[in-house]
Amino acid sequence: MSTFLLLSILVGMLGVAVMIIYVIDKIHSIEKHAHLASGAANSGGAAIDDRFAGLEGEQLWQTMTGMPAAGADPQAIDELRKCYEPVLLRHIGELLEEGVLDGQQGIQVKPNDLRTIKTTHGQVVSWIPPEEARMIYDLGLDRQRTSQDNLAAIRERLDETCDRLFASLGLIPTQRVSRVLMPEAEPAQLPAVVQTIAPELVPPASAQAHSAGDSQSVAIAPVTIPPSAIPPPGETH
Repeated sequence: MSTFLLLSILVGMLGVAVMIIYVIDKIHSIEKHAHLASGAANSGGAAIDDRFAGLEGEQLWQTMTGMPAAGADPQAIDELRKCYEPVLLRHIGELLEEGVLDGQQGIQVKPNDLRTIKTTHGQVVSWIPPEEARMIYDLGLDRQRTSQDNLAAIRERLDETCDRLFASLGLIPTQRVSRVLMPEAEPAQLPAVVQTIAPELVPPASAQAHSAGDSQSVAIAPVTIPPSAIPPPGETH
């Protein structure tokens, strides 16, 4: 009888522990999404990047990938792709960075496929297909858990995922994305995305959100990338 009672208590305690872990994870996820929503609301008065003609989110993605609204000018869309490429790179970099930061804290959440990207022209809401967004975030988690000597497989998977995204846009990256976001001679921390992919972009909101929202977050050390590593913004592919 006493053995049965002890087993019941242990099972009950295990159930409570599982529920606590689940609740903590859900709270973190809700706080993260609330912060993103709050950031979007607070930036409501910020200038919109008018180069994208009011397009944003999934509608912008569809237009860039060959599914524009009726009557759209194909030549104008081709010009927009030149502006959209660094936005996409920035979005990819922030997702990877978010995975690294969450890995440092020992947490894992569903990444948001929408992200507000700020440029010197204003801001634009970027969208990446959820499957690819999840893959890139998970690669950030794997990056944090993997030693420096065993990153080749992660770099390869990152390039494969990014190649699919660029192929959807009808673009070919000027160089492997992993060489910019995960250089082989990288420091202990993931390089700050802002200087690695597009010098015109302001510091990523994701790093600020982690820093402000969690005192245990680890700051990402900036590195200097040679100018040759950054594709010219007006280069035609």
